[in-house]
Amino acid sequence: MKMRVLIVYATNSSGTAEAARIVQDVLSEHKHKVVMQHARDTKPADLDGRDLVILGSCTWELFIDGKRLEGQLQQHMHDLAMELKDRKLPRQHFAVFALGDRGYTDFCQAADLLETLVHDVGGNTIIPTLRIDSWFFDLKNNRQRVLEWAGQLVRKLG
Repeated sequence: MKMRVLIVYATNSSGTAEAARIVQDVLSEHKHKVVMQHARDTKPADLDGRDLVILGSCTWELFIDGKRLEGQLQQHMHDLAMELKDRKLPRQHFAVFALGDRGYTDFCQAADLLETLVHDVGGNTIIPTLRIDSWFFDLKNNRQRVLEWAGQLVRKLG
């Protein structure tokens, strides 16, 4: 059975977008209907009617109420998460990936925040979250990790 998949990503320096494209390519090769869009272009209603929603974000810093907060979602993903936080999507299937850097205190905290969002809306993650360290410093291995993770998704989707 071919699934309707929405990949929502947020990126600052294009790494998360590249990872999302790899996932899109793998799922599309297996004939799943995949839509990929930036979080800034995503509305909560876009998640309706999807068999799987994949959320991906870099881990970044935000300035909220004059405070600098490390280990946060990219701004557009943060904004979407705020729009979704009071919404209920019971039994919605999700997958989560995030990019980060072990040099920072809160490595891939964006993944934890997205997992919390999934829980808060009543959804469930269907495979373990992918956390990627230092995307641009090890492109070959990081791209391979995304390919393997996307392969897990394909197997899970059947």
